[in-house]
Amino acid sequence: MKKLILIFITIMFVNNSAFSAGSKEEAAALLDRAIALLDLDKNRALENFVSGDGGLIIGDLYVFCFALDGTISAHPALLGANIHESPNKDINGTPLGEAFFSIAEAGIIKEVVYRLRKYDSDSEKEFTKTALMTKVSDQICGVGYYSDQ
Repeated sequence: MKKLILIFITIMFVNNSAFSAGSKEEAAALLDRAIALLDLDKNRALENFVSGDGGLIIGDLYVFCFALDGTISAHPALLGANIHESPNKDINGTPLGEAFFSIAEAGIIKEVVYRLRKYDSDSEKEFTKTALMTKVSDQICGVGYYSDQ
């Protein structure tokens, strides 16, 4: 039954991808989908977030998650690193790991705004990025979108 539900969620999302790539609305839709997948099967969901299987990486949008100790449990490129060791800060100067963890609440989506270069680019140019964050079970998860590309 879980497999059928996962297939349905995947088909539903792919067929409803009318948003432009990288928009706040598309990021929110991807995070909603991630929450549903985590609730169904956390381990499989985390694997799919990393691989992008089922349309879970769309252009610049991807799901990222951290365990409660800060270890990155899902990210297309930084799997296993610790978010608390990141040199990046939010726009208020708060270390990014602290910013993500301090706002994450189950059932609520909040925003963290920060400057970051694109992880899949050799460019040193930084962009403003907004991460939509929530807590699901023992994971802090988000989807970020760039607001100045």
